[in-house]
Amino acid sequence: MTDRPDDPVDARRRRFLRGAGLSAAGAAAAVPVVLSGGDDAEAFSAPEEQVKGRYRLNDHVKRFYFLNRL
Repeated sequence: MTDRPDDPVDARRRRFLRGAGLSAAGAAAAVPVVLSGGDDAEAFSAPEEQVKGRYRLNDHVKRFYFLNRL
């Protein structure tokens, strides 16, 4: 590489690479929008799932708490 900062070939190369990088970033940002179809994702569970019990205090859990007590 040369030490001349005003080299026109070097300046054109930098502009090209900067433009290529911005184009790639723009294309990458547009892909999820196109693939999603524009529908909003649901961020909540169905009411049946919210009511269903998930945590049960059984012997296994009690033993875990007992062994990990500080």
